[in-house]
Amino acid sequence: MVVFSYDLGMVESDLTVMDAKKDEIIGCLVKGLPKSWKPSQDWKVGIIEGDAPTQTVSGANWEELYDSVQGLYIKKWWGDGLPVGAATQARIDWLMTGVEHEPDEVVGEDEGVSGKIVSSNRLCTFEKLAIQMAMAGGRPEYMCVAEAMVKGISDARITLASSMSSSPYYVVNGPIADDIRLCNGFHLWGPNPKNPAGLILARCLWFVYQNVGNMLVGKGTIGQYGDDRPGRCFAESEGGLPAGWTTYAEDYYDRTRGTNCVTTGTSGMGNMMQYVPRGGGGDTIIDEIDDGWDRLLTAALQVPNSVRGAPPWPSSGSTGMLVCNGTVARFWANAGWTKQQIQEEIAGRWWYCYEMIKYKRQVRASLQGQGINPDSLDPLAHYALYTDPTRIQIVVAGGDHTSQNRWLTSWSPSRCFDIVKPSNWNQLLADALEDLGPMPPKGEGGVDL
Repeated sequence: MVVFSYDLGMVESDLTVMDAKKDEIIGCLVKGLPKSWKPSQDWKVGIIEGDAPTQTVSGANWEELYDSVQGLYIKKWWGDGLPVGAATQARIDWLMTGVEHEPDEVVGEDEGVSGKIVSSNRLCTFEKLAIQMAMAGGRPEYMCVAEAMVKGISDARITLASSMSSSPYYVVNGPIADDIRLCNGFHLWGPNPKNPAGLILARCLWFVYQNVGNMLVGKGTIGQYGDDRPGRCFAESEGGLPAGWTTYAEDYYDRTRGTNCVTTGTSGMGNMMQYVPRGGGGDTIIDEIDDGWDRLLTAALQVPNSVRGAPPWPSSGSTGMLVCNGTVARFWANAGWTKQQIQEEIAGRWWYCYEMIKYKRQVRASLQGQGINPDSLDPLAHYALYTDPTRIQIVVAGGDHTSQNRWLTSWSPSRCFDIVKPSNWNQLLADALEDLGPMPPKGEGGVDL
């Protein structure tokens, strides 16, 4: 391995640093590595860094000490610009009570997961995870959920290196969401002092990406605008599901209802809203549903930015996630619609015609490459954006108000991992009750208010 450093993907990146390494690169390719060279670790397994020296800060009083800690994180590029918690040994030990693993154990190795975090392929140990959790302001009961989340992002299953500002999303199913006060209702993605776990878990995983995987802004990740970063972690509102509806984990990962698990994935290009009106009087339920779908399709279609290839494209449709709240889901269900029928109805309405995209350069080039004259196509012929309705995935979550729901574009789910609670779970929850106060109130169907 020959190592050189340059600014990733920037217009004015100085690539001349490669010149000084040219002979070394050629030498490795042609002559092989020197006989004296020995790898410090099997690169296929991952890289474990040596123990870094403990950092020391000082101050004449509590305020100065706090400022010194914050300054240290900024100077070292370990933080994210917001205040962070001090990862003292005592706090790390406290957080480790939330998992039944040794500090130097690699996250996921007991399930055949390598624990490698892009882009450096450094391994995430439980101690490193606890450090990031301390910085994010987390608690021990969050650790087993974060463990499952790390398994989902390891092995480069999802990447955030693109300039498209793709953001990580984590969908939690099972009763553990209520245990740790992870939101499924209003202020689903925060900020939410009643249900703080989502922001903290998403931030913790961002620190894993940044500090373990070396995915530093402008280096390991571009993220032109950094939409929705550090990401979103939320729970499906299982209590708000219409009668007979299955959970997201049941639909796509064959989990039985009540299984504690988390699905990891990314959404590109931000997210868009769709609206279901409450009606101005005199509208039938079908009219309101119809109006809501029209608003969804108008907001999210954006054909000129979606269609890149030649008609008919895409053949099945890029996966997207419709995050609708329980009120809207029950609204549809009471009108007789199943999830499958909703997917098919939306897919049937999502189309484009050649007239809408014929001036896109890449479309014309693609057609010409196939020997097709672009001007010979019927400009009003319809092409389906989704020939596979199952790629329109549905999750029920968010505050029970009809006015806002979300469509996550370019949703790229990775894997779903079960969450393994430690044997001292009840004690952890009892401690949380004492530290955080009574559990926040719930609305109908257990939806967070």
